[in-house]
Amino acid sequence: MSWLSAMDLAKRFMRVYESFPPSPHEETRDCMELIDHPVNIGSRELFLLKLAQWCYDDERHFPWDLYFGTDLIPFLTRKNVLEVGCSAGGRSKAWIERYKLLSYTGVDIKQTILQAAKRFVAPVEIVTNFCAAKAEDLPFSDETFDAILSFQVFEHVQNVRHALSECYRVLKRQGRLFIVLPGHFHPLAHHLLAVTRTPCIHYLFSGKTLVKAYDEIIRERGNNALWYRRKSHDLESWERGHQINGTTHFQFRKYIGNNWRTIRHSRQPIGSIGRNSSKRKIYKIISYLFLPLVLIPFAREIFLHRITYILEKKTADG
Repeated sequence: MSWLSAMDLAKRFMRVYESFPPSPHEETRDCMELIDHPVNIGSRELFLLKLAQWCYDDERHFPWDLYFGTDLIPFLTRKNVLEVGCSAGGRSKAWIERYKLLSYTGVDIKQTILQAAKRFVAPVEIVTNFCAAKAEDLPFSDETFDAILSFQVFEHVQNVRHALSECYRVLKRQGRLFIVLPGHFHPLAHHLLAVTRTPCIHYLFSGKTLVKAYDEIIRERGNNALWYRRKSHDLESWERGHQINGTTHFQFRKYIGNNWRTIRHSRQPIGSIGRNSSKRKIYKIISYLFLPLVLIPFAREIFLHRITYILEKKTADG
């Protein structure tokens, strides 16, 4: 089968549950892509502040502690914290307040986003700092932070191994990394939700085929959809799919290696956490059926809700 015929088939699968980006005129949700919508071009900071408020409210109602299955307050109170991938600062502000942090530093890759984050977090009464940086090259001295937080960011970094190495470097002795990210084989981890909610299509087609099909569907939608096209029709060298590196749970375990001590590894199944499970009991009931599957290595890649770890920095003397 040629890639062209594979692309046509991928488009058919995508259209089984076709979807569209949220409207910028509706409630702002956690959709950073909307920053490039024509409506927001001249008012990006206003959009980012609305996004930050949505994330702040979401974090207060559904704290990320639920992913870990434990209260994180004892781990983080009065700590000097770095957040890798702070976005517009919504969750950052909620974490500063909940954990009563001693100091907070946030990094992200775009100054526009950081300016909004700085403004949104400004009312808090602790020392805060924001700077533009990649996770693979953190601009901080060795052993600077007590803890590092990262929520749904490491699936987008260009080199997970290097990013983890940088986290290790800037953590103090016995410092801890709190990390949550979707595994590549989560049914909706294809990151194509601007076009489709068809689950598991990345099991059937290569990333190269899917991004070509994604761009083709957007092109067919006309000029009003061009704002969310990819910059390139081809995958970047680090991409395994649309803006994702393809990290699986198995790979992440290998990346951890011997430098880290696992303090907590949460194995909560799909459907057990989040807005949907809180509103519809059927999600919780179904999630119980998945519990045995998250204990099986291959099945875990599909049925694990998120890759979720608390890792402690090991030192030469243990």
